[in-house]
Amino acid sequence: MFENFKERLLSAQQDFSSGLKTLGDKSKEVKIKKPSSTDGLPKFAAGAELLSKYENTWAALHKRTEECAKVGEVVDGKIVVLSAYWEKRRNQLSELQEQLEQIPALLVGLDALTSKLGKTWTACFTKRAETKTICIYGAFTALKAIKGTPQRRNQAKFNKVIGDINGTKT
Repeated sequence: MFENFKERLLSAQQDFSSGLKTLGDKSKEVKIKKPSSTDGLPKFAAGAELLSKYENTWAALHKRTEECAKVGEVVDGKIVVLSAYWEKRRNQLSELQEQLEQIPALLVGLDALTSKLGKTWTACFTKRAETKTICIYGAFTALKAIKGTPQRRNQAKFNKVIGDINGTKT
């Protein structure tokens, strides 16, 4: 068992040594370049066109955004006006609906009033006819009582009684 372990350890040691040698050899082969003084200066012109393009795009977007905001404010104002108008209309419609809902009760009341008025009118008409009959009877009675007076006088009294019955003066 130790022999097997010893062989493996030697193999790993040799692999490690050869790897270090290879790495050392390769690092010698690579030549390191030092940057020259002209290569160290930044090149500003390389991104100037790209920057200009983005600035122009940004300015156009900003301008369109402001225009959209102004249009949005106008639209918002119109929406507020329309909303108030339709809110007023909705309130008027709800009031109308409430009034329409009261119509059946109003019709029932009108029917009751009409029926009561009809009964009252009939009673009134009947009483008027009775009163007229009484007045005519009274006039004839008065005429009988006046029979003994001269004709002209009787005619005047008769006209007065008839005028009183009809509600006119003679």
